Amino acid sequence: MRQNKLYTWFLEQHRKDYDWIAFFDDDEYMVLPAHTTLHTFLAKFCHDSAIYLYWDILRTEDIYDSCENYLEQKNYHHYLKFEYNVEITWKLKSIVNTHICKNIINVHFADKNGVDIFGHTLEEIKKYQRIEQFVPYDKLYTIPHIKHFYMRSFESWFKKIIIRGDMTYGHRKLHEWFAWTDYKEHEKNAIIAQMMHKYHVPKRTFAEIIQRNADLKQYYSK
Repeated sequence: MRQNKLYTWFLEQHRKDYDWIAFFDDDEYMVLPAHTTLHTFLAKFCHDSAIYLYWDILRTEDIYDSCENYLEQKNYHHYLKFEYNVEITWKLKSIVNTHICKNIINVHFADKNGVDIFGHTLEEIKKYQRIEQFVPYDKLYTIPHIKHFYMRSFESWFKKIIIRGDMTYGHRKLHEWFAWTDYKEHEKNAIIAQMMHKYHVPKRTFAEIIQRNADLKQYYSK
């Protein structure tokens, strides 16, 4: 995977410059509990190759982008469908120890010999399904974690997938935004049509987009 190779290249380029490197995306922000500093947190894991931080997956129900950036919006809530349906190892992001980690094996769990903030190894983590089995969602503020602003609005979701082209195998799908919502088929089509008109893209129905996603998934899985 190109992203793994890019991370490994960056690690090699800057291994001597830093003790730790956090491989986070631009919609992910690390949160530390009150009275915890980054220095004291990292010092606890100085003998580990990587620290796995759990995601707090967030979304809104907004159709249009109402703010300039992720942090300006206030109406996020936990996206529980992601939490219940996605394997727990894909709900991690890593801070790697440059003195121990040699290469990046995965953009989520960077080094297989790392540990989560509770000291669990990757093999131990795989025995669980949800973050809630480690800590209740309303207690996430008590542990270091990552706020992952997964769905800022349907508009930003649409731009990321349709305009940028993030429709390959294993990636996000446009219809996922409607999961656990009450939109009817004609309402979904109307929302998508508005975005297609706004961004001057060829019109497709909701069903046609789902089929295109399926075709791309089959193509990229060959």
